[in-house]
Amino acid sequence: MKSFKKIPLMALALFTLAFISSCKKEETDTTKPKLTILEPSMNDTISNEVHIEFSVTDNIGLKELSVKIINGSGTELFSKIPTVTDLKVYSFHEHYDISALSILTLMTVIITAKDKSNNIETKTIPIIAIP
Repeated sequence: MKSFKKIPLMALALFTLAFISSCKKEETDTTKPKLTILEPSMNDTISNEVHIEFSVTDNIGLKELSVKIINGSGTELFSKIPTVTDLKVYSFHEHYDISALSILTLMTVIITAKDKSNNIETKTIPIIAIP
């Protein structure tokens, strides 16, 4: 008679274990956004204008994007912060006029993308601007 009382208790324990193990755990997104740069290329020599063109993708969704150009001393010459919240794909195409330059100037294009899980991808592209 004792063994028949144990059956409902064992069945309840097995059901509870099966229920708990079947619960899905939320997976953590560790995939950085992917930046595909079309222009400029590393160490391009540029006159008149800087052509910035790229696309960014993310498996979950983007949160932030920034595009900057700085000169050799770190001064910000150009800055854009496009609205990309929740997008999985975004294309960027802008031109920055440098025709007023009077001397050769080393510049860096910095593109930073952050997704909804706070994964960050940054591309740094040095360029040479000539008058």
